[in-house]
Amino acid sequence: MAQEKDYYRILGVSRNASLDEIKRAYRRLARRYHPDISKEPDAEEKFKEINRAYEVLSNPEKRAAYDRWGSEGFTGSGFTGAEWDFGGFRDPFDIFAEFFGFRSPFQRGQGVRRAGADRHFKLKLSFAEAVRGVEKEIHYPRYQLCDSCRGQGSAPGTKMESCPRCQGRGQIQQTINSFFGRIATWQTCPQCQGAGEVISKPCSVCQGQGRVEKETKVKVKIPAGVLPQQQIRLAGQGDRGERGGAAGDLFLLLEVDWPDFYQRQGENLIYQLQLHPAEAVLGAEKMVPVVEPRSATGWKEKKIKIPAGVQTGTIVKLRGQGYPRLRGGRGDLLVVVNIEIPRRLGREEKKLWQKLKEIKEKK
Repeated sequence: MAQEKDYYRILGVSRNASLDEIKRAYRRLARRYHPDISKEPDAEEKFKEINRAYEVLSNPEKRAAYDRWGSEGFTGSGFTGAEWDFGGFRDPFDIFAEFFGFRSPFQRGQGVRRAGADRHFKLKLSFAEAVRGVEKEIHYPRYQLCDSCRGQGSAPGTKMESCPRCQGRGQIQQTINSFFGRIATWQTCPQCQGAGEVISKPCSVCQGQGRVEKETKVKVKIPAGVLPQQQIRLAGQGDRGERGGAAGDLFLLLEVDWPDFYQRQGENLIYQLQLHPAEAVLGAEKMVPVVEPRSATGWKEKKIKIPAGVQTGTIVKLRGQGYPRLRGGRGDLLVVVNIEIPRRLGREEKKLWQKLKEIKEKK
């Protein structure tokens, strides 16, 4: 098992560091370990490591997830081809480029084709489906390889030609002055858009894109314990890039039909139980909803005993009767007692309350 990464230690900041402190730490370390500048043998690995740490800690949602689950919380398990998404980046030099305004020479490559765009899909689940897990088949449009030209973009029987501007590299070199000194950088070739090749005769079906938009169906396994507004990433199920470029990802935003009577508190559920004062004084048996994955609704009613003399705010904990955890097991159901004071009293009720008051005053 890989050792847990401490992103705060990597950047040299405290766990309650502000965003400005995190940015300053990143700038300092990025300058120190950039592979073009540093002479240390492991500079490139350290550079990637601090970029990963910054990518997580600079984003409030990712940072909160990391603080709760650690670095292992950024990948899902138990269902093929899908990952929990916290918005990661594909190249560790992307952040450096965002900060300092140019790309690293480590990004250059021959015949680089742009990856396709990501697709987004809202997936609605019933509470029961979220509780027990479910397999869903979804239908959505996305760009796929053109069958006529097999993704090349050129008409069948014709050949691609090497780009005359970049000589087939897909990128052109530029030299800039920075606080690091003179650095050679590589930019995407504007003529071939990074492909390294140009089309002499475009495919008539896809007009040279190498892709066409089609309706797609995909099956995805949703694990038990997903929550509203969580995302699942299906790698490679987004749009295919032009002329053979890699596919983007499909992001599923989960919408769960959540019962009004349940509140969430971490891994536990909260249920507000209303009691009449007489029930609070004498004790009572009450029905409360507990999670039941085998039920059609995802929950069932269970009778619990409320002891005599219970006070408002008392919590009755039903262990293991709450919401499933993604990593196995279930949380607890916390039944919070609320004593309802009657706003209106009938004649007989008022007499009884008056009698109780007189008894109390005689003590």
